[in-house]
Amino acid sequence: METKKRSCLNLWVDLTFDELWVYIAIISLMGIVNKPNCHMFWTKDHIFSTPIFSRLMRRDRFESIRKMMHFTDPGNKNHDDSLCKRRSLIDSLSKCFSENYTPEQNVSVDERSFPLERSFEVPRFYPN
Repeated sequence: METKKRSCLNLWVDLTFDELWVYIAIISLMGIVNKPNCHMFWTKDHIFSTPIFSRLMRRDRFESIRKMMHFTDPGNKNHDDSLCKRRSLIDSLSKCFSENYTPEQNVSVDERSFPLERSFEVPRFYPN
């Protein structure tokens, strides 16, 4: 397989264990800090800047890790599962969470718990 001169594969530097933890921390922070797109986390604009992201990792390195990280064999695709590329990670995390954490009371999650970009209304039928 021939790669372009400046492709991610040619510029790849092996990921260290510490970098992996920083990457996971950044992903976690992205869930807390709300920005319209990924590049905004590294902006230097005075109004929108969040300097912790650039202090933790360069944007190019973050993007490189994001593009190169795979949790499954790329050739083994299940077209019925929209999360097939991340299914093994989701299943592993689900198993770990259920084995290590038990809520003290019943917990319910509904659509109001998470902001949605658009609403999904059920079509209604109004007979004449």
